Amino acid sequence: MIRQQIIAAAPYRWRVLEAGQDRPIALCLHGAGASADSFAALFQPLSDRLHLIAPDLPGHGQTRLGGHNRSGLPQMAEDIAALMRKMQVTPDLIIGHSAGAAIALALDPVLRPRGHVLLNAALSTFDGMAGVLFPVIARGLAAAPFAADIAAATMSGEAKIRGLLTSTGAHPTDEMVTRYRALVRDPAHVKGALKMMAAWKLDDLRRALPDITTPVHLIAGREDGAVPADVSVEAARILPNASLAMMDGGHLLHEEDPDAIACGITDFLDQIDTLNQTGGTDCA
Repeated sequence: MIRQQIIAAAPYRWRVLEAGQDRPIALCLHGAGASADSFAALFQPLSDRLHLIAPDLPGHGQTRLGGHNRSGLPQMAEDIAALMRKMQVTPDLIIGHSAGAAIALALDPVLRPRGHVLLNAALSTFDGMAGVLFPVIARGLAAAPFAADIAAATMSGEAKIRGLLTSTGAHPTDEMVTRYRALVRDPAHVKGALKMMAAWKLDDLRRALPDITTPVHLIAGREDGAVPADVSVEAARILPNASLAMMDGGHLLHEEDPDAIACGITDFLDQIDTLNQTGGTDCA
């Protein structure tokens, strides 16, 4: 059973979902524009093995951004670490999806988990002019007084949400469409996602990748239309203690095929002790 609570840990009142037993602890971090509910399907097959904790990221879902300007990667990592301290937990495993994968690795030197599982990890910068224009556009939209309200009103139709999810390589169920539609209809959530994208910079993290020796297991969907699988392939080559699994599917593998993802996570969990002792890279 999934439990929900609101936890005050400066500078936010966090919405946190939990399931499962006491140990080991897995911190689950969703991507930009999503919420903790994106892990709900994955909680079911994992809850008999792990104590799962999934917060709504700052500005997303019910964790309201308020007047705080802390949407960049270092600030999000700092604030999630503060949440873990407030909850008095130290994750054994961090599971990060998309942009949540970058946050997971940014948390590595602070939380020192036994391992990371990164799902369709968004660890690359935009290419060419997109790298210049996208952050500028996102900053402009985030600053515009009514941009989030307009986006919420114009982009929340069922057909538009289904089309958006399909463009990522997903085959969305009605439940997925309903969940993401509710998020997009919330102007505060939309503004939080825009602020995160506008502040997103990965240069420092990418430079640090060769120094992250914690075991990392990357899972990538071959049909991902949001973050190409090549990004995970490249990361697996750079990270010194990484393994890589390729799967058929798109960007939302953990929502569409939670049983397969759960098997990959539990298999990796079983191997962590050996990986911590021997190191090495297995890119397949």
